[in-house]
Amino acid sequence: AAAFTVDSATQITAVVPAGAIDGAVVVTTGTGSATSAAFTVADPEVTSVNPAAAAVGATVAISGTHLSDVRSVTFASGKAAAFTIGSDSTITATVPPGVISGNITVTAPSGSDTVTFTALPAPPTIASFSPTSKQVGPLSAGSYVTVTGTGFFDPDGVSAVSDVRIGGVSVGTQGADYTVTATSITITTIPA
Repeated sequence: AAAFTVDSATQITAVVPAGAIDGAVVVTTGTGSATSAAFTVADPEVTSVNPAAAAVGATVAISGTHLSDVRSVTFASGKAAAFTIGSDSTITATVPPGVISGNITVTAPSGSDTVTFTALPAPPTIASFSPTSKQVGPLSAGSYVTVTGTGFFDPDGVSAVSDVRIGGVSVGTQGADYTVTATSITITTIPA
C-alpha cells in the first residue's frame, strides 16, 4: 500500500510505492472502493554515466530520473554490477569483471533504459618472465623471453600493449620484436 495523505474531500496525495507497475489506482474507504483509469509508473530514464569509460573495479555514477526503484544494473555482455541508489536521480555502480564496451542497462519493475559505456583495460600486471637474462640482439626460436601476466588485451580482445621495455629501453615494434596474447608477451629481440 502506498503512503498517502488526505488533502481535502476531493484530493489525496500518494507516494508511488517501490515495485509499483502500471495499473489502476484504487482508493478504499469504510463504505467501498473507487478505481481510476490506468496509471502509468514512470520508467527509469538514464541521461549520463560518469566517467563514460572505466576499468574493472572502478565506480561510475549513473544519472537520470526515476532511478529510485531500479532493481538491477547490467553492463554489456550481461555482466551484473553491484550498485547503490543514492537518490531518484543518481546510482553508483562498480564495473564488474569481464565487462566489454557497450550499454549499461538499468532495470526497474516499470521498465529499463540504457547509456553507452566504454570498458577500459585494467593496468597490466607481470606474474613472471623467463629466462631472466639474455644476450643483446635478435633471439632464435626457442630462446625467446616470455613475460606472463594480465591486462595485455583490452576488454574488447585487442592488444592494449603500446610499448615493452627492458632496462628502460624499448624492445621495439609489436609484431616485429615482440608479440602479445591476453596472458603473455613473447620478446624476440633484446634491445642494446
